[in-house]
Amino acid sequence: MMNKTILHDKSGLTLVELMIVMVLSLLLMAAVYLAYQAHHIHSLSQEQVLTAQQDLRAVMDILERDIRNAGCDPADPPMNLVGISTTSGAFPSSNVTKLGLSMDLDGDSNTTGVDEVVSYIWNHSTGELTRNGRVLANGVTNLTFTYSSSGADKTPAPNSQLGAAASEVRTIEITLEVRSDKPDPDTGNYITRTFTREVKGRNLGL
Repeated sequence: MMNKTILHDKSGLTLVELMIVMVLSLLLMAAVYLAYQAHHIHSLSQEQVLTAQQDLRAVMDILERDIRNAGCDPADPPMNLVGISTTSGAFPSSNVTKLGLSMDLDGDSNTTGVDEVVSYIWNHSTGELTRNGRVLANGVTNLTFTYSSSGADKTPAPNSQLGAAASEVRTIEITLEVRSDKPDPDTGNYITRTFTREVKGRNLGL
């Protein structure tokens, strides 16, 4: 009968092999972490972009609605209401941009009702845009109103008023730029978005 010898390998991993395994594990963990971090930063950046765009659209929609309603004068006899305040479009030394609108929404021959006189004020220093004293948006870096009638530019010069030209305005072009609340994690710079919209007043000049 043949004797069978069973060999048992009692040797384990060497210290060098253990260190190699540990290093590879650390490298894998680092790669996973970096991938997660990059995805997280990109997500934050996209979130800021979407927030800025949504804020812009919301403000633009409110501005457009008010401009379209400006000059609404259903009373009989009519009030001969000028929908745009004669001081609109002024860039005074107080470092603000203003837009004033008037409308008789309830047809009672006056503009004392709620939101029948609307005042937009953008403070250049703080970046705050208010509507009738209430904050509509923060981080506004530019707000420009361009007034026109039948293609003719009626926009007042800096530090001047619309004056008599207010009754001639038919269209207002709005350019609005807002900045993100925080810097972009990718670049370290603030994200800005600009929208331009031309609004024809339905009741202006009637």
